[in-house]
Amino acid sequence: MRTIWRSLARPFVIGPLVVLCAASAVGALALRERPAAVRTPISVPYDEPEFVFRARAIAPPTPTPPSPKPKPRLAPRPAPRPAGPSLAAFRGLGTWVDLYDYQALTPETAAADMAAHGVRTLYLQTARWDKPAANDRAALFADPAMVERWVVAAHASGMRIVGWYLPAYDDLARDVARTTAIAAYRTGGGEAFDALAVDIEYKDQVSSLAAWNADVAEHLRRVRRAVGVRYPVAAIVPAPLAMQIRPQNWVGFPWQALAQQANLFMPMAYWSFRDDCSSDPSHCAYGYTKGNVEQVRALTGRPNLPVHVLGGVADSITTADVASFAAAEKASGCYGGSLYDYQTTQTAWWGELAKLN
Repeated sequence: MRTIWRSLARPFVIGPLVVLCAASAVGALALRERPAAVRTPISVPYDEPEFVFRARAIAPPTPTPPSPKPKPRLAPRPAPRPAGPSLAAFRGLGTWVDLYDYQALTPETAAADMAAHGVRTLYLQTARWDKPAANDRAALFADPAMVERWVVAAHASGMRIVGWYLPAYDDLARDVARTTAIAAYRTGGGEAFDALAVDIEYKDQVSSLAAWNADVAEHLRRVRRAVGVRYPVAAIVPAPLAMQIRPQNWVGFPWQALAQQANLFMPMAYWSFRDDCSSDPSHCAYGYTKGNVEQVRALTGRPNLPVHVLGGVADSITTADVASFAAAEKASGCYGGSLYDYQTTQTAWWGELAKLN
């Protein structure tokens, strides 16, 4: 103990300690007497508590979302093209003019009258295998000047016009040329036929039924190849119920081959030729029309085949027949119908026929 005391009592030890203690005491006194720091007042709105204002003041600003990039403008898509040709030319009520009517009718007057009765399409014969001359392959229409007048008059009256041709199948090059000429035809003003049809019925120029059947199919195949898949082509065919009367005359008729090329079938369902309606309802105007439509669709294997029925020959029918014909057309879901032909259609029948529209 004495040794420790002696060491502490030495001047060089006591001095620094005294100085250190004094400095500590002075520092503590200074800290105790130093006034509190003065806070800089924050200007607070009179109606907002300070803590709310402070929180709002120090909160980081809400970042402004970036403006959305403008979407590129897409070019409008072109309307899809229909899968096949338009069959509008075969819709509704039609009427017929053949080569024998050329001298009897004035195109401009007749077309206006047709349209006034509700006719939507004129079916105009442009030629047949022997008119112009059968051996004149350069001649495509029987009367080119009349063809132009009919096309212009039909369109001017608001109707469509379908050209049709009767082949004999003994000279396919001639028959194809005269058929496809309908699709290629243009008037001086650039007007065209709206469709074409082939009248398949004449057999006297071909040696055998088998050869005729083969030529019928080949003719339409060549026509389709020439006019393209988008041109509307109709096959005017014998009535299946008429074929059943003499089936030996129609063995092997190429129904399905024709259905591969034609867009629409036009059976010649002339109930005016059937004189046993009282005993066989299938031979009356209603039954004969509906039955032939059903048979055509069954024989072609196309249950939804578009059909336009040629009804009776117009100079040997009654108003009741016409009404039944129009009703059968509607019941069968036909595209349209017509009587053969315009010249023999009586004024009293147009009202019933207009129901085909």
